[in-house]
Amino acid sequence: MSTLRRYPTLFVSALALLVALPTMADEPPVKWRGSQQAAVAEITRLEPQLKAVNKAIWEFAEVGLEERRSSALLVEK
Repeated sequence: MSTLRRYPTLFVSALALLVALPTMADEPPVKWRGSQQAAVAEITRLEPQLKAVNKAIWEFAEVGLEERRSSALLVEK
């Protein structure tokens, strides 16, 4: 199972940070490498699925170390 599928919220948060950082800096943004552009494209492609999984896990509201429904959903995806 890929890391992206195991930690979708982490990747969405990291992407948001990566996108926001250049706008906060005084220097002009650096051109992204092909691998970075591919990563952004993949996350953008998976965005609806990532948001749906994130919302479902949030709505489960399971207590830590008892996240059975959340775990099952992540394994399924």
